[in-house]
Amino acid sequence: MANINDYLDWRGDIPFSVDPFNEVDNLVLSALVYSHFGGLVPGPECKHSISMQKLHEQFFKKHKDEEFENASESAYIAPLLLHKLVTSPRFHDVKMTGYLSHTDEETQVQFACMTFLLPDGTNYVAFRGTDHTLVGWKEDFNMSFLYRTPGQVMAADYLNKNFKFTRRKLRLGGHSKGGNLAVYAGAFCNSTIQKKIIGIYSNDGPGFREEIVSEKSYQKILPIIHSIVPNQTIVSMLFESPFEPKVICSSADGLAQHNVFSWQIERNHFIEATGGLSDKSKMFQKTFQGWISELDMEKRQIFVDELFGLLASKQREGVLTIDDLLTNPTQTITILSKNIGEVKDEHQELFKEVLYKLVISGKDTMKDSFFDTVSKNGTRLLKNARGGKKRNDKKKK
Repeated sequence: MANINDYLDWRGDIPFSVDPFNEVDNLVLSALVYSHFGGLVPGPECKHSISMQKLHEQFFKKHKDEEFENASESAYIAPLLLHKLVTSPRFHDVKMTGYLSHTDEETQVQFACMTFLLPDGTNYVAFRGTDHTLVGWKEDFNMSFLYRTPGQVMAADYLNKNFKFTRRKLRLGGHSKGGNLAVYAGAFCNSTIQKKIIGIYSNDGPGFREEIVSEKSYQKILPIIHSIVPNQTIVSMLFESPFEPKVICSSADGLAQHNVFSWQIERNHFIEATGGLSDKSKMFQKTFQGWISELDMEKRQIFVDELFGLLASKQREGVLTIDDLLTNPTQTITILSKNIGEVKDEHQELFKEVLYKLVISGKDTMKDSFFDTVSKNGTRLLKNARGGKKRNDKKKK
């Protein structure tokens, strides 16, 4: 099965003048932005640029292939794409500019982006998805109660500051949270810049709260949004997405399909999945939306704050990681249930209530899936957790 590495081997010799920019090109650039190019790619004002050849030379003076070869996530494999891009007639004339990377635990933002100057006379602005830091995932969960996140505001500001006077047409894109940022930036940048945008790519990116989706500026960009998701997608099922996605094949299963290197390609396009979205993806969406709809904004914020406070504590102890939250929900809820006593006294009942609603929502909509296991084990654990604080206090004494 072919992926983006094969695409660069087989189609990399075809210039944009012969085969125009396509959806796979978008994925290549959305993957590359996961690389940490600070100090190499000029930025963030987009006044200067660096060639693909020079970036490749300077980056691999500082790094060895071995740092990335055994990685399992696209975020860490991405720099190896440079080896193929620098020898590809399609990409070797691409230049990079406007690199910006900002992470701040206090304001709960993890943001990065970069602009590619393409040989066809257009710019592709790529926004980085969520990394494996707690602050990055906390920002994603903050979307449930914030009208707009700091990262979303930064994405729109990046366009407003850098492309007010450019004559080049713009494409925006990103993978995971990067796709969400691309859509948000395209919807809420200044109208003069919005007119220059000819395409927005959300590669398995989460949606938005209903209030955002109903905005006129959001509705205005719907015709130019390209949503691409694997058939067992989980991430894109979060929140509202009013556009029909292109459902594609992946060589992986479950959450592992989120890795862009598993997406299947034929010539210059993705292979569409017969049958569309899997039943599990549809049920996950129903579970999540049913759960979140029962919580007001205050409860959402309290739960998210306490959840990540507890995750941080368990991560420091080596008991739980951010990967467990995504790949092993049964273990995660089990550990959280056993440690409810560490949640603030005034929030313990609410925290348990929200967890319980998640279990029940999953039980109602996702039989024979991981939530079925969670519903059997989690309900018992949550009921037993009522006396969690008292038991912990006794242990301390």
